[in-house]
Amino acid sequence: MTNNVAPFQAPQVVTQQPATFLVQTNAQQANAAHNKEWSSGMFACCDDMNICCCVWFCSLCYVPCSMAPRMKENCCVGYFGNVAMRSRFRALHHIKGSICSDWCSLFWCGPCATCQLAREMDKQGYNRVG
Repeated sequence: MTNNVAPFQAPQVVTQQPATFLVQTNAQQANAAHNKEWSSGMFACCDDMNICCCVWFCSLCYVPCSMAPRMKENCCVGYFGNVAMRSRFRALHHIKGSICSDWCSLFWCGPCATCQLAREMDKQGYNRVG
């Protein structure tokens, strides 16, 4: 008969403390990618006077008839549709912000925020309608 008992082994000595590793989730990586700024400031309305005039004098028609089709959205967008369009555009083009900042921008400075979105659409190559 053979003895299958292993000889006594001494425990291993720990010579280094366990390290903490940073693991980024996909959501964290996606948030890190949203680091671009708008190409123009919200109050840079004079950068494109055509857009500025259209928004100031025809704002009830401009968003549903011009901006919504550029993003392939329904023309029946209202105020909250404009917030959704701005948030969606930001997400697609990795621009800093939140839905709360979009809502505040449109609530307090709606025409300026709309002009900013239209200028950014031009910069990103969205075809103008009409």
